[in-house]
Amino acid sequence: MPPLSHRSVLPVVVVLLMIVEVVVVGVVLWPRGDDDLEYGPGPIALQSMPSAPGERWKLTAEDVLGADEPADERASISIKAQSDDVVVVVGAAEPHARTTTLAAVDVQSGKVLWSRREAGHWADCAVGDGPTLACTKNVRLSGDVVARVSFFDLASGAERVVQTVRVHGTPSIVSVDDGFVVAVPRDSGVGLREEGPVPDRGAATVDRRPLITRFEPTGQRSWSVNGSTGERTVRSVIGSRVIVMESDDGAVSFYRADTGTLVHREPTSMAPSCGAPDEVTGMMVCTSIVGQPSRPNYLLYEGGFAVDPAGGSPVTVTYDETGRRTGRLIGWRLAEGADFPRERPLVDPESIPVVSGRKVGVVTADTGALRWTRAVTGDGIAKVRALDERHVAVGTSEFGPGDAYSETWRLIDAATGESGGTVTSNFGAWLFGFDGRRLLFAGDPAEHQRPNAPRLTAFDGENGSRRWTIDPADRDAGWQQVGRVLYSVGSTGYGPGWIARYAS
Repeated sequence: MPPLSHRSVLPVVVVLLMIVEVVVVGVVLWPRGDDDLEYGPGPIALQSMPSAPGERWKLTAEDVLGADEPADERASISIKAQSDDVVVVVGAAEPHARTTTLAAVDVQSGKVLWSRREAGHWADCAVGDGPTLACTKNVRLSGDVVARVSFFDLASGAERVVQTVRVHGTPSIVSVDDGFVVAVPRDSGVGLREEGPVPDRGAATVDRRPLITRFEPTGQRSWSVNGSTGERTVRSVIGSRVIVMESDDGAVSFYRADTGTLVHREPTSMAPSCGAPDEVTGMMVCTSIVGQPSRPNYLLYEGGFAVDPAGGSPVTVTYDETGRRTGRLIGWRLAEGADFPRERPLVDPESIPVVSGRKVGVVTADTGALRWTRAVTGDGIAKVRALDERHVAVGTSEFGPGDAYSETWRLIDAATGESGGTVTSNFGAWLFGFDGRRLLFAGDPAEHQRPNAPRLTAFDGENGSRRWTIDPADRDAGWQQVGRVLYSVGSTGYGPGWIARYAS
């Protein structure tokens, strides 16, 4: 879930460095980072919305659960996976229901194509070739909590194969080329949701060295390896031949998806994270969160990955899928965080977004060389985000009287650096998505936290003019992009859950 506030305020040590002189300014309150990355755009365009989108269909928790399983304000529905034509959802009558319902829904009509009610709670799902749907959950086997992976025919819902991973922990799953990868951390504190809240067992010893397993679309195991201690969640994107294991402390490890071979590991660092030196003064601003390590940043692209190491001076390093370094760009950091909207495609290896102080640019993966750079103005550090294979958005922030805050975004051609129109938003609205021509902003500019009221506004990327605005009636709803489809997700915690598809 996205954070309740855009500006997670934590104590940070800010250090100004100038060649050999180091001046410690002190401990101040400083925004931890750009939390928009948790619910902002990924490099995939939404379906075109030249006019204000309307509700095409709406599906409630009751619709999925059926009349024989009464639902009240605790009922929920959540999106687990999506193909081009089908969105996979899970409905539960209440948080600790004994059974839940897995259902496939036609993206165009909202019709439930099939549903299956089973004991337990599904943790996650992914769609692969076949088309095959693979879903994970925890179950009890001979009294022990283990992970189970079920493989379904996406068209009919028929269960093809069930595999058991005899590890106690919450499983995560990703789709990779012609298969799936499942990771299960060894965590004895994990219980079954259908059995109720897990009691506090005190300071139990936890071995979180995960078991990572690849399965073919048929459900056959391809390989299994033990990850490093602390690794918990597997990440990847369709088309990548690399999977990423994220650790509890923020370290990341990169594995070959075809063999499970570890090719690179990027640790955290207690050293301050520094920006590029100011071109006029030569000063460099370094920050660190008191008592917490800085984390590396990474992006995946076809044929490899890029890493922005934790701590120290800015540098972006590119690698191929074998872990061989292909480029090193000193003075620049990756502009994107480890932001993985479900099923997003790869970043273009020719247009990896990077920043250096008040400059932005894109770098090529095979050489690590800059294709173009652009200077920007504003009070805050420049931002640049990949929107699709052809466009990036460049943004800056400014602070005004009374702590007024605004962001200005400009659409840029990723190949040439040529600029389009500009859009300025106040703090309460944030860049949400892109439909190939229009920049979409979510939220109410007058609000003082993010996310907030689910207003959605589109601006023309070429000239910055406002094209349309919609205000859904339910202020407790939020927007969610899954693939190229826009959904409104409503009333979580305030009534029976629902999802609605929006389109022009």
